[in-house]
Amino acid sequence: MEIIERNLIIRVSKEVDHYSAQKIKEEFDRYYSGGHVKNVIFDMSEVEFMDSSGIGMIIGRYMSARYTGGKVMVAAVPDM
Repeated sequence: MEIIERNLIIRVSKEVDHYSAQKIKEEFDRYYSGGHVKNVIFDMSEVEFMDSSGIGMIIGRYMSARYTGGKVMVAAVPDM
């Protein structure tokens, strides 16, 4: 994860399951709670597998960003 101009870029790894979704949530909370981030960009270019936990994780981050006036973008989604 990195912050560029109040945008939190989350580079998602190859598998997004319950365990990895929980880790992303925890890291997101650490970055987002500081108030230095407005928008969130999920870079999905490396993802090979994602279950419903990953979808729920993205929707949850969307709700958090929306609450504070930010936006969420999912980029580079591979064909599956």
